[in-house]
Amino acid sequence: MTEPTLDTLTKRLDRMERENRWWRVAGGAVLAVLVATAASPAPKVADKILAREFILADDTGVARARLGLTFGKPELAFDDDPRALVAQSGTPIEPRMSLSDDMLAFAGKNRTLRLKLGVYRQIDDLPVLVLHDERGRARIDLSVFQGGPSLIIQDDNRRARAILGYVGAEHLARGVGEHRPSSSLVLLDDEGKLIWKAP
Repeated sequence: MTEPTLDTLTKRLDRMERENRWWRVAGGAVLAVLVATAASPAPKVADKILAREFILADDTGVARARLGLTFGKPELAFDDDPRALVAQSGTPIEPRMSLSDDMLAFAGKNRTLRLKLGVYRQIDDLPVLVLHDERGRARIDLSVFQGGPSLIIQDDNRRARAILGYVGAEHLARGVGEHRPSSSLVLLDDEGKLIWKAP
């Protein structure tokens, strides 16, 4: 009766030693991986990246966004047509949406400019919202001059036809005659001459 018990104990002990060896090997492998990971240097982070252009592409490799210089000015452009995202030269294909250093612009289906929102830095940091017609011509211009707000409605020839609000020096030469307050309305004919004004 002692032999079968001894034989059973021996088998159990052999099995436990095999399992123990397997756990030692697995534990050693895990420990080696941890040590190797901890000992490897962290990826280097660049302090500065100098580039002229960055292109973002979708999974198929088609350009969808571009950060770069357009006519010497920084611009971020988004589009579904990669031709609109190449560095601009000559007559550009207007991107669907672009952000330059002072202007946010949106183009329509036919690639003509439809809306601009921004600040004209050349004219005393003048904030503007300009709506364009289907041919890309400015038709409505909302801005805030130092003298006050102004809404200008233009005709097909880009001539101001109605001005609500402040009338600045740029319209004085067209026959308006004087600076007008923010509460004024001025109507001009197709040659830019004064038709009516109030107050």
